[in-house]
Amino acid sequence: MSQFGNDYSKVYDILYKKKNYIKEFNLIHNKIKKYKKDSKSILELGCGTGQYTKLFAKKKYSVIAVDKSQPMLKLAKKKCKNAKDLIFIKRDLLKFSYPKKFDVVTSLFDVVSYISNKNGLSNFFNNSRKNLKDKGILIFDFWNKKGVLKLKPENRFKIFNYKKLEILKLNSPNWYKNQNLISVNTKLFILNKKTKKFIKINENHLMKYFDLKKIKYELKKNNFKFLEWVEITNNKKKLDNCWSVLVIAKKI
Repeated sequence: MSQFGNDYSKVYDILYKKKNYIKEFNLIHNKIKKYKKDSKSILELGCGTGQYTKLFAKKKYSVIAVDKSQPMLKLAKKKCKNAKDLIFIKRDLLKFSYPKKFDVVTSLFDVVSYISNKNGLSNFFNNSRKNLKDKGILIFDFWNKKGVLKLKPENRFKIFNYKKLEILKLNSPNWYKNQNLISVNTKLFILNKKTKKFIKINENHLMKYFDLKKIKYELKKNNFKFLEWVEITNNKKKLDNCWSVLVIAKKI
């Protein structure tokens, strides 16, 4: 099974059409202004199809957007073709470095939970720190252990109709609780109602969930100061009600 392959990338924005990127971005933008109001440069690690990238560019930030999926980057470039002071780079986010430092590093839509290897989280914080200016801000979200244990992964299916396409999405998770891992097996059945062409896509996303205490420990170990956590979509206040959590930290 692939991850963010060409066919999947083409329908990615349809699958998340109802995700309120603008509301989420406004919250993130407000946090940047709260903790580093003079910020001008953004390093976006795991930009995907560029939904947040486009919004950062509209706010006149200088943006370097990084992703390792060429199909996703192709869509992001098309979406942001009129943006100024924006560069897209194909690279592994754990190995990315740049000649200049940034005011803010972001990694959004649970990109951190795709880092499932043993030292991946610490490597992510270490590399983010190397790319930040002094007192720079790191903003990222991840699957939260308390929320996952309470809400529990489950099989899901959903139907999407968009223009000439009808899409059936089936998610079937395999839960490896002793490893804090969930393997999300996704099947897409896509019908072009005009041409009657039918395709099937299989994707497998191995996701790691983290305890907030672990996040704080790794941040401190990598010389970050934890500032706060928020639930980005519905502003929930209890940690065990949040599947995903957004964290803001400062380089020290």
